[in-house]
Amino acid sequence: MEWGGFLFKKGDTGIGIWAMSGSSIEGGGAIYFIAEGPVDKLTGVEGGGIATGGEQLPPADQASGEEPVERYPGAVMLNYYKDISNPLEIIISVDYGTKDDAVKVAEWYKRELQAKGWVLEDEASDETGISLSFGKSFGKGKEFLDIDIVRPYGDVSYTEIDVDYRQKGLPSEDLVSGEEPMERYPGSVMMSYSISSVGGVQGVTITYGSEDDGNAVFQWYANKLSSEVWDVITGTSPGQYTVVATKGGDTVHLEIIEEEAFTEITLYYAHSSE
Repeated sequence: MEWGGFLFKKGDTGIGIWAMSGSSIEGGGAIYFIAEGPVDKLTGVEGGGIATGGEQLPPADQASGEEPVERYPGAVMLNYYKDISNPLEIIISVDYGTKDDAVKVAEWYKRELQAKGWVLEDEASDETGISLSFGKSFGKGKEFLDIDIVRPYGDVSYTEIDVDYRQKGLPSEDLVSGEEPMERYPGSVMMSYSISSVGGVQGVTITYGSEDDGNAVFQWYANKLSSEVWDVITGTSPGQYTVVATKGGDTVHLEIIEEEAFTEITLYYAHSSE
């Protein structure tokens, strides 16, 4: 069966016209219904709301989970997702719904989040809704928060609030372990470790992370290798540093890259047995 209808409102009075058709209608064709009366009786919505044919806001949460920031007052949680598969990044996505308009919701988030130390980094709006982007640093990392406030559209009769949260930062201790061929940068943590052997050359590749900026890490390694009488060649570009050093049959290759929330140090140490 297919059906549809119209509702006309004037003051507190409404006139509704509904039509149904389908194989279940005896003799085929369509059946029409016309009713007049108090608009809230026709809609089933207190106050006579008109958006009865669309998707209505559920009366209670449809999902549950840890909420990265305080939810908008009275909002209902619709969906929840959390990903902790990457030890360097936590991702949480929460979808809410509210009967309030997008502008009111956006102003509340801007006021409340900035009062709690979040920095509003970007804001955009169009006929579909409002987008807000916030950031906040903490210790060895940074939090990122994107909030998309979507105005009612199509069959959706309420305002959607899509909250996407990311936390990027270093773990408090090494994620892996292995024999280190040279002293690591002070305070850094080991994130990956691998060894290789090709044609008489033994190689070790280690990735570290540091909360210090790339230039500080670069200067430390360059100075240390020079003080230990390595032949050192360096290179720099914005946010990226390279150190290549040789001594006897050993080679050190360092790539130092400034990521969003920490500095990544990739060390390749090769020793030739020939």
